[in-house]
Amino acid sequence: MPTRTRLLVAAALAASVLATTHAADPPKAVERDPLDVLYLEPDPNPDLPDRGRVLLPRDMLLQRYPFVSLEPRLAFDAPARKRLAKSLPSAVPDLPAAKPPGRGGPAEVSDKVGPAARYVLDIEARLADEESFRRASALAELHQVEVRKFVTNPGFGFRRMIIRPSQHTLDDPGDWSEGDRGEAVTLPKDGTFFTASADKKGPTLPSEAAMARFHTSAAYGFSRPDSWGLVKSKKEVAGFQPHALAGHPDPEARRSLDRDNPVKDKDGRVLRYPTKEQWLVRSVELISLLVHDTPVAYVNPEKRLPTMAAVKDAKTRDLTEPETRALKELAGGKDVVVLDAVTNQVRMVGAIRMAGACTKCHEGSRGDVLGAFSYDLVRVPAYVPPEK
Repeated sequence: MPTRTRLLVAAALAASVLATTHAADPPKAVERDPLDVLYLEPDPNPDLPDRGRVLLPRDMLLQRYPFVSLEPRLAFDAPARKRLAKSLPSAVPDLPAAKPPGRGGPAEVSDKVGPAARYVLDIEARLADEESFRRASALAELHQVEVRKFVTNPGFGFRRMIIRPSQHTLDDPGDWSEGDRGEAVTLPKDGTFFTASADKKGPTLPSEAAMARFHTSAAYGFSRPDSWGLVKSKKEVAGFQPHALAGHPDPEARRSLDRDNPVKDKDGRVLRYPTKEQWLVRSVELISLLVHDTPVAYVNPEKRLPTMAAVKDAKTRDLTEPETRALKELAGGKDVVVLDAVTNQVRMVGAIRMAGACTKCHEGSRGDVLGAFSYDLVRVPAYVPPEK
């Protein structure tokens, strides 16, 4: 019997079976093992409004996310750490026990704790949030292993595995120019991004504490614990993604709203408050301390947020003298060093330090400097002093 004829006969038999099925007996739903599929979100596609989310069978995901070794990727780590211990030794931060943090909240530590220790404790407090390890939980269930053996947080359940590579560009300051810099200023030690002077005259200024919080958020975002995947050891890692800064740190903290002039609807209800001024991230460059023989900054001509996936082919530049001096201060225990502060622009460098979880793959100890970010932030619109 020809193939086409056999198919037609099979189709007719199937139709007759369906026709004789009693209407009161609907087909039974097939129970699916929750481990049979996991959600996977590929690279965002602007042509797909649902961002192309698809379901893949478990066996395909196992092929896509096998356990692999990170040792080849981190071959530079051990020798570079020995070299750095001589050329730029990190001061050992005083790391006292912190009070249990809230859900992803800052660590509660004494004011006497130094900047480096506060940075490490704040990062580790954020890592205590189980939401940071959704992919680790999903990958653990995919590989049918007990996630609590590899992640210290209790209470994990089945999670969707969502992959979101960094696609964000830097803030666009519009027509801001070097002529808008303004006069040299001294940043207040405490306060927000919009700290008023004692006499309430002149422009508000970002405090050193606000800049430090901003940098801690950036460093945490760059490490992206959801991208680590499931880490048994450096030799067994499933689902690892290169470190990347996937979003703008602390956007709300860097924005001042005009609450005196709200935007209202026709019934007088407040819809939103317009932005009065904001500090935008005009530039953020990753400073490498370990990959190259000497510290360098990765050039970012496309003005995208830093990602380790791009550094292999990225061009580098030598550090400026202020950046070089700042690295020594960071190694000595500071978390951020302001290079230049004027009314409408702040340039600074912030250390990327090892938290306890980092030691599973990276050589070194808690608090060691792994790298740094070099920032350029500008006020938009620029403050213009009133004419006298």
